[in-house]
Amino acid sequence: MFKPTHAVLIAIYKMKLSESPTFKSLLKQGLTDTQVIIYDNSPLKMCDVYQDNHLIYYHDPKNKGLFVAYNYAVTFCRVNQIQWLTIFDQDTVIPAVFFQTLKTHLHNEVCCIVPRVELENHKQISPFIIENTIFPFKVKKNNNSTIAAINSGNTINVNFFPRKQALFTKEFPLDFLDYDFFKRVAELQGNIEMLSATLTQNLSVADYHTVSNTRFLDFLSYESKFVRLYYPDNLKRYHIKLILRACKLFAKGFQITKIKLIIKILRGYMV
Repeated sequence: MFKPTHAVLIAIYKMKLSESPTFKSLLKQGLTDTQVIIYDNSPLKMCDVYQDNHLIYYHDPKNKGLFVAYNYAVTFCRVNQIQWLTIFDQDTVIPAVFFQTLKTHLHNEVCCIVPRVELENHKQISPFIIENTIFPFKVKKNNNSTIAAINSGNTINVNFFPRKQALFTKEFPLDFLDYDFFKRVAELQGNIEMLSATLTQNLSVADYHTVSNTRFLDFLSYESKFVRLYYPDNLKRYHIKLILRACKLFAKGFQITKIKLIIKILRGYMV
């Protein structure tokens, strides 16, 4: 009987499952003891592969946010007594050594296991220190620093968290969902281990020039909401970061609309 102790979630949106770089690279791993969960947020079903006991597919056209997909996978793991859950976006290429290396880190004392993640230009984006990403003037890691990682590639020890606790909150349906998760991991004093494997990720908000104004405003809104929730005494520091960001956009000749959106956040706009 198939009784996995490890599950992998791939959240997809408007991409056929067979075309997902994540799913294609996962198939090459030859995993026979892992439960694969596909959560499809597309308006129409995108599952075009054969389904068996190793693959669970769920279609949710409401697309309320990634937090729904993540909590669905967590609930599935809890019900089926699966201790470990690895989360992936649809366009993350999984290196061949990933799961082999991951197995050496699976022990009860760890809360999360995170790999190094970089953009296609090899710029590292994860893991990171939260305070250094939302405030200007980076400082060295100290006792007040919060280590975090982007969602894709993160492996969670589901058993570490209280069984009735939702791991991901609707307050951050997409942007800053990972920040919020790792702030609560820090509050629980969870042990985070680094994985000696590198993933390449396409981050939609990484390029200010190509990201849409709507997407940019969403990002700024949830960033501001996150700061107000966890760092209410540091709003002035955050506003300095926004001003520096606006200056950078102006200096590089980006759309004036994005600068106006930053000013909108500075004036107190909230989601």
